Amino acid sequence: IGRLFQENNHILKIDLSSSYIGDENVAPIATSLAKNTSVLTLNLSSNIIGSVGAMTISEALRENTALTEIYLDNNSIPIDGATAIAAMLAVNKTLLRLHVRKNEFGTEGAGVLLAALETNRTIESFSCDHINDSDLLSSGFSPSAKTDDVIEPSIKT
Repeated sequence: IGRLFQENNHILKIDLSSSYIGDENVAPIATSLAKNTSVLTLNLSSNIIGSVGAMTISEALRENTALTEIYLDNNSIPIDGATAIAAMLAVNKTLLRLHVRKNEFGTEGAGVLLAALETNRTIESFSCDHINDSDLLSSGFSPSAKTDDVIEPSIKT
């Protein structure tokens, strides 16, 4: 699959949800993603991605200049994975939509991600458990003025 990213510049969306992808399987995908300039959407939801996988994907997204949407919902990403994603948000200027619901990073990880959104002004849509509308407003996060997309936080108490 990694080679597919590199050799094909016509694929715009890749859905690898529910594919049993774990930390050990993410590296080839991430390596290719870093160099890919055509894939706009990547769905890695409902896999078994943990710390190493989240860090690997985050590193790739520091270099990627095409991806606008990534789904990492329903994985096993803990706080250090959320921290890596937050660090990536400081440098990535093409990602518009980030989906990270149902992971293991809890309220602390959600807070780290929300803090990263204070400086990232390209994210237009962010979905994450443990964050409600008032958290988004108090953080200063607002979608880019160039879109009418709605922020859709998952409210979970």
